[in-house]
Amino acid sequence: MADGVRGNLPIELTSFVGRRQELTRAKVLMEHTRLLTLAGQGGVGKTRLAIRLAAERARAFRDGVWLVELANLHQGELAAQLVADVLGLRHDSTTPLEQLCDYIRDRSLLLVVDNCEHLIEETSQLITTLLSVAPHLRVVATSRQFLGASGEQVLPVTPLSLPSADTNEPVRTADAVSLFTDRAQAADPEFRLTEANSDTIVGICNRLEGIPLALELAAVRLRAFTAEQILARLDDTLGLLNTGLRTSPVRQQTLANTVQWSYRLCTPAEQRLWRRLSVFSGGFTLTAAETVCASEAKEPVFESLYGLVEKSIVTRTDTDGTRYHLSEVLRQFGSGLLTDWGEAYEIELRHREHYHRLAERGDLDYCSPRDLEWFTEVRTEHPNLRTALAHALSTEDNQTALDMASALRRYWTHSGFTLEGFTWITTALDKVTDPSPVRNRGLTAATFLAIMLGEQRQANELYEQCLLAEQTDPSEQLHAENVFHSALITFACGDVPEACDLAQAAMKLCIATGDDALIGECVSGATILAFSAGEVRARSAAEDFLAMATERGSNLLRSIALWMVALNHWHDGDLEQCQGHIEEAIRTLIRFDNRVFLATCFEGLGWAESSRGNHSRAATLFGATDTIWDSTKFRLAQNIVNVVGEEVREQTHSAIGDATFSAALARGAAMTTGEAVEFAIGESSRLDSTRKDTTTRPTLTRREEEVANLVAAGLSNKEVATKLVISIRTAEAHVEHILSKLNFTSRSQIGAWLNNHVHSG
Repeated sequence: MADGVRGNLPIELTSFVGRRQELTRAKVLMEHTRLLTLAGQGGVGKTRLAIRLAAERARAFRDGVWLVELANLHQGELAAQLVADVLGLRHDSTTPLEQLCDYIRDRSLLLVVDNCEHLIEETSQLITTLLSVAPHLRVVATSRQFLGASGEQVLPVTPLSLPSADTNEPVRTADAVSLFTDRAQAADPEFRLTEANSDTIVGICNRLEGIPLALELAAVRLRAFTAEQILARLDDTLGLLNTGLRTSPVRQQTLANTVQWSYRLCTPAEQRLWRRLSVFSGGFTLTAAETVCASEAKEPVFESLYGLVEKSIVTRTDTDGTRYHLSEVLRQFGSGLLTDWGEAYEIELRHREHYHRLAERGDLDYCSPRDLEWFTEVRTEHPNLRTALAHALSTEDNQTALDMASALRRYWTHSGFTLEGFTWITTALDKVTDPSPVRNRGLTAATFLAIMLGEQRQANELYEQCLLAEQTDPSEQLHAENVFHSALITFACGDVPEACDLAQAAMKLCIATGDDALIGECVSGATILAFSAGEVRARSAAEDFLAMATERGSNLLRSIALWMVALNHWHDGDLEQCQGHIEEAIRTLIRFDNRVFLATCFEGLGWAESSRGNHSRAATLFGATDTIWDSTKFRLAQNIVNVVGEEVREQTHSAIGDATFSAALARGAAMTTGEAVEFAIGESSRLDSTRKDTTTRPTLTRREEEVANLVAAGLSNKEVATKLVISIRTAEAHVEHILSKLNFTSRSQIGAWLNNHVHSG
């Protein structure tokens, strides 16, 4: 993306070759249509052209250019949610399409909707709806067939131009030759297009009919073969393979044959791995590949994966840890073979079991120092989790689907996918009707998510089912959750004192279960309710919550506890402590991308700024809060904050008048989440001259500094614990808090920071 342009277009890792005429034509069409579909066969370069087109037109769209990749989505009903997720909205509304329409209505956006062909009807309806409500929206779609939507303009994307025997133009000016030459030099830096080899290169390009993916697959063979050998093998292989593909369009035969040729050049172990890797959606890690795709002969997956990367069948990315990907064309090819070989059921089962284990880790990791790692991994593997859930439901493995979806309850809640989680769980619940611990787990999870969504009727109905389940399963866990949910439902009904009493009772019951995840969830809820009710026990409850979260090492829960303690400091007039605690909470919440509690933090900072008399700044923070609320529709959290917040906002409004308040509110509402974070914790507003210094040079507590010095000296967490006579869990928690406070990602950064900021002072 160009500097200053909003969006999520990927960085181009290889050069963009040719397509100048198509780009020019597409830009002209975009001036006269709001929906442009780039249509063409698989492997012809539609996605690459769409991304380049969007990048060159990006500055025309004030609110950004956004790529929506549909290839990994196989549930058409989730298409609107996927678009919302790309735009930074959260699925905390039972009407995601309505929420999405409200968000884009007055925005100037370009959406690039990629790989629509397998969801044609759903995509066409969605795009039509969005265009009808958002006059400044433009859409560029890619598909193997046109969408059939009203107002659609189709631009056929054909293979790259080939050298013509009728002109005297140098062969290198043909786009197909340029692409092959570029990719050949990437595979073999010594390669050059010369007079001696030009006829051979032209022959390869003609044989592959200028199809970009086919050219790239062939070019990488220059690592092992000469150009002459490649052409000879293409003639032999394609001639042989064509005999079985006469009914397909010629160009589709060429691409299929090229992929087949690449497959035949793989070793048997590489071929088997290619087939099995097709079960993944959205990429995979080496560990996942080894777990899901291991052969019965125990051949090392690593060696076969290395071979596929070398042959450019699998691509590797290192943006957020090392991941591997199959392009959609190659994945579909492998998937077809996986079925033909009779391996699909077994590999899909392994895939499901692998991601079920990831989901189950949530109960242990949620209230521990491993919470950030788990949330990050689950977010990265979200497409694979969707695939695993869909496979489970499609094969009538409904118990597994329900158990997996329920295990992800905290992820659905804190990562903005509440509605999606609720949908998966209730779909599975409809299929699992006999009483069982798995069904009870699903009922309590669905009840909690319904409460979070503010769906009172559904929450009440599910809660009644939970009470019935308790009659046959009088477990401590189920009873504790039922009392907790009763507290939340009672609050939603407006009886705040009764809700607080129930929450206190639930907290004691949850603690008795010994389930850390449930304890963390319940203590968090009880503490927030106590504050909203203005109870005297709110301060001690928040401090106890912070102590518990710190002891268990939970980064997420600790950030929520910091926010609660901060609000009590605000209530007592200690604005410095309030500000410091909220800033620390924000730095952690950013790492979780937890928009709901970021909004509550912005709101809390707004209260502090209003108390200082910085009313315009407070109103700006309120505007940033409102934008997140609008994108999340997380009603319970909003209702709790509004108990206090409405009065503060009214006071701020009165202090500066309608015009100034509205302008500041609009300024905050226009901010992205990142801009709001920078405004909240990166701008000096205190009269105290130490404000800027403490923002740019975070301070550690005495204990944290002791831990930091030991970490800088190379000690492990276990060694730190022994040295300071503390538990390993406490040492882990201190290290995580130091990393969060300093906004670091590795232990090695701590030593450098100490040298620059502590030892030098």
